[in-house]
Amino acid sequence: MASMPSFSLAFQTDEHRTFTWQGTRDIAALLIHGFPGTPLEMRPVATTLYEHGWTVHAPLLSGFGEEIDSLPTRTHQDWFTGVEQALLNLKKFHQRVIIVGLSMGGALATQLASKHKIEALYLLAPFWKLNHILWHSLPVLQYAIPQFKPFKLFKPDFKDESMRKGMKGFLPQADLDDPETQRAIIEFAVPVKMFSHIRTVGERAYTVAPSVSCPVNILQGLQDELVMPTLTRQFSTRFKQVRYDEIDGTHNLTDATLASWQLVQEHLNIFAQKIG
Repeated sequence: MASMPSFSLAFQTDEHRTFTWQGTRDIAALLIHGFPGTPLEMRPVATTLYEHGWTVHAPLLSGFGEEIDSLPTRTHQDWFTGVEQALLNLKKFHQRVIIVGLSMGGALATQLASKHKIEALYLLAPFWKLNHILWHSLPVLQYAIPQFKPFKLFKPDFKDESMRKGMKGFLPQADLDDPETQRAIIEFAVPVKMFSHIRTVGERAYTVAPSVSCPVNILQGLQDELVMPTLTRQFSTRFKQVRYDEIDGTHNLTDATLASWQLVQEHLNIFAQKIG
């Protein structure tokens, strides 16, 4: 009988772990990944800024990557504490620090910028809420429905090649033809309370945005079906100094294999040159 495959098996390589690239100038960027990502998704951004001579640091949020099996026990405070410590460490050695946040990482970045003096804030498809009726019910649902099973909801077709390829990315050692493995995946349960923590991160970002004193740049994909452009436009109005741009792209703005990455990179280069 097959045991439940561990999702942590997907994140054993160095590319998913915290990394720091020391630049040649006295400016650093803290790069905060989204949910449920790892520093891997920030590497294209890191490469672009590093080529400008910047030091780049991308921490792994608590409960992500190799720690994904422990994610249900983590809280929004764990995530914020981790990135705050990373920011303070950068500020010890660099006079100028900017923060780049992707999706949920953008919400955490906004909170940091409201609390600490930084050079600038750059947000990519910043999350602050989802446009779904159940989103507002999470505080109650976490007690009424403690867990939900995402793969029961999406009903994976284990014969579909695209699904198998995607699943192998998370569970490279799983035998997807084994009935017990299939059953274990379908029965995989996620605590609703975890999504309540994500909701709290977004709400706090929206609340504190007006207190961010540094310049803010926001880049949003027009085809983003997760973080809707209408919501990001609303979020952008909360900041005092903001430049808001939209491009043809999905939520995966940092995916260097997509055509939209060239546009993202152009915006980042302009931003880096402006910061100087």
